[in-house]
Amino acid sequence: MEMLLQNIKIKNTIVPSKIFFAPINTGYSNYGAPTEELIKYHENRSGKRIGISYVGNVAIGKQYCSNKSTCYFPSDKKMWSNLCNVIKKNGSLAGIQIACNNSAISMQRTIINPNLYEYISKIRDYIFNLDIETIELIIDKFIEAINFAKEVGFDIVQIHAAHGYFLSLLLSPIFNCRNDVYGENRSYCIEKIISKSKKENIEILFDVRLSLVEGVLRNANIEKQSKIIPIKKIINAGANIISISNGIYNIDKSLIYPKRENISELCDFIKEFDNNIIWNFSGAIKNLNQMSNILEPNCTISLGRALMADPNYIIKYHERENEIKKCSLCGKCHYYSKGKMSLYNCS
Repeated sequence: MEMLLQNIKIKNTIVPSKIFFAPINTGYSNYGAPTEELIKYHENRSGKRIGISYVGNVAIGKQYCSNKSTCYFPSDKKMWSNLCNVIKKNGSLAGIQIACNNSAISMQRTIINPNLYEYISKIRDYIFNLDIETIELIIDKFIEAINFAKEVGFDIVQIHAAHGYFLSLLLSPIFNCRNDVYGENRSYCIEKIISKSKKENIEILFDVRLSLVEGVLRNANIEKQSKIIPIKKIINAGANIISISNGIYNIDKSLIYPKRENISELCDFIKEFDNNIIWNFSGAIKNLNQMSNILEPNCTISLGRALMADPNYIIKYHERENEIKKCSLCGKCHYYSKGKMSLYNCS
């Protein structure tokens, strides 16, 4: 585990640990801004043993939210600054996941979609017929959100291009059948967000989260191979971290919240790339000592459910493992699927 608690340098920024708190959409919002409950939540889940504490799923505008209790930009600057200050005072970097849900099809509540092919057909038509002006407006909204994140004090932005959000649909060879530049180069939208932000001198670190396997094809290796070229282009555009996830909410949520970790498989996948990028893995990680043995020096991990169940999970794992309050897989973190507005009865 000692290797995971070592710092890692990204450009000129020192990240105090290779363990991150994964971006979680808690539902703790008030007119788009963080509530005191969200600030307390991240105060408890930040510190020198947590390299980056990510605030999850913040929309680029009110009309791009995934549900009614999603945080969004722009909103109360003071509350966002308070949140950043609490995280950084504890010793973590303050990270923010910025997302866009721009589809008329709402996020499903069931774990597996019983109407898979109908969903695929509708999304293909939607992406194919989307006008370029709408795409370029969304790009500008991302850049505005990134600038807002920098102004209120965030150190790193994670661009959400996974799980069926707008950017992941453009990135997908299954859903994106456009015959213009946004289809010929499926990563073009993400590249433009990063490159235009840099041209506007927004000095912030960039993380891109994507679904390596979407769960549409029976052969996961084909899906993985389709992501190699887009990832290389995103890296060339200036991404500092590539965060690997899986799944699409409206296909099979169990891929997003797996019951077993597949880190060894991911370690094999990244051999396709040069070692000039930081990789982040997540998903049912339970044995931190084992992670130290199999991960490359440029790899990091994100913990979600473990830190949700016990904010002191890392400290206890390192010093007194028998005291850990383990995740019971009760499903209460799936508050949206259960018709709730936010996390409930969760430590």
